[in-house]
Amino acid sequence: MAEIPAIPPRATREPVTEVHQIGNEIKVIIELPGAKDDMIQLEITGSTLVIDARDADHHYHTTASLPLVDAGSMQRSFKNGILEVTFGNLPAGTTVPGTN
Repeated sequence: MAEIPAIPPRATREPVTEVHQIGNEIKVIIELPGAKDDMIQLEITGSTLVIDARDADHHYHTTASLPLVDAGSMQRSFKNGILEVTFGNLPAGTTVPGTN
């Protein structure tokens, strides 16, 4: 039986990312196995959440398209390799600068 080659530890990987609307919140869930909370950087650019996590052994990069959210309401939690980022929804008809 042939061995499956391992992914080099320094390879950039795109993690599994999900976006869910739950009531009046948007929740983004990202799998970052082996990552530590202090290595995670989040940035909102227009209607996109950019997720980067990097240390000597891991490098993750991905994006998530967001509906209209209140960027100032962003909260995050990280436990057991799972990052959850939560936003409040903006009311319909609201415009956000930089998203047009």
